[in-house]
Amino acid sequence: MAGPQRDVRACQHNHIPYRRPNRSPTPEEAPSEQDVHDTHVLDSDRSPLPTDARQLTQMVSMFWSARVVLNTGKEICQAREDDSEQAIRDAASQAHKLNFALYDELDRLQPDLFDLLATEGNHFIRNVRDKLNKGRSGAKAEDNHKVKHAIPHLKRWEPSLVDEPKDKHGLIHPEWRKGIGAKYQLTQVTPAFLAYIAVLVRFTLSSEDTFSDDGGTFNYIDFYSQLRNFLERPQFNRCTKVLLEWWNNQLFPDAIRDDTGGTGAGNPPDGMLVLLEAEFDEDEAELVDADEGED
Repeated sequence: MAGPQRDVRACQHNHIPYRRPNRSPTPEEAPSEQDVHDTHVLDSDRSPLPTDARQLTQMVSMFWSARVVLNTGKEICQAREDDSEQAIRDAASQAHKLNFALYDELDRLQPDLFDLLATEGNHFIRNVRDKLNKGRSGAKAEDNHKVKHAIPHLKRWEPSLVDEPKDKHGLIHPEWRKGIGAKYQLTQVTPAFLAYIAVLVRFTLSSEDTFSDDGGTFNYIDFYSQLRNFLERPQFNRCTKVLLEWWNNQLFPDAIRDDTGGTGAGNPPDGMLVLLEAEFDEDEAELVDADEGED
C-alpha cells in the first residue's frame, strides 16, 4: 500500500525573477581611451582618406598597396630623425622611388596623418589602411564601370547630345558636372594619369565584363607600367613633352605649370613598351632622313 501522497501544489511558490544588482565595471570593462575621446576625423565616417586614395590611384600610380605606403612613411620619418632621408631616397630603386612619390603626395594631402600614425594605436592604423585600400580599389572599379557601361546611358541630356553640334559635347556640355580636376585642384596632367586613362580605354574597348588587374585575359599591370615607363624615360622626353603640352592646353589652358613629369616606375616585361620604342625609333629615323634631304 502506498504511503500518504504529498501535495505537489504545496511545493509550488510564486517565482520572482532574480535581478542582478548594478555594479561598477571592472578595469577590463572600463571604456577605452578611444571610446572616451572623440574619434579623429581621419578615422570617422567623414574621413577624406578614401578620396585621397582615389587621387593617388588616378594621378600617381594605378597599382599600389596602402600597407607599403604607410610603411614607407614610417621609414621616411625614422630617416629624418637620423638625418639620412636624402641618402635613402638617392639609393632607392625605381619601384621604391614610386613608393616615396605615393608617400609624398599622401603627406601633402594629409600633413598630420603620419604624426598620428606614430602616436595612435593599432586600431587607428588598421582603420587608416582600410580606408586607403577602399578608396584605391573603388577608384578603379567605379571609373571602369563609368567608362564601360554608365556614360552611354547616363541620362537624357538637355540640350540633347544628338541634336547639338560636337563642340557642345563632353566637358563643354552645360549639364556636365565638375570633374576631378577642380576637386583635386589640378593644374597639369601627369604621365601616370595618361597611363591610367589608357587602361580605362583599353578595358572599354575589350569584351571583358569585369575589370581585373592581372587575373583576366589581359595584364593591365604590365600595360600600365610599360606606358608609364615610356612616358617617363628621358630618351623619349621630346615625344612626352609634346603629348603633355597638348593635354594640358586642352584641360588646363589658363594654368601655370612647371616642367616636372612625375616619377619613374619599375621595369616591366617587354610588350607595349617595345611597340612604343619601335614607333619612336621610326619617327626619329624619319626626322634624320628629312634633315639629310634638306642638306
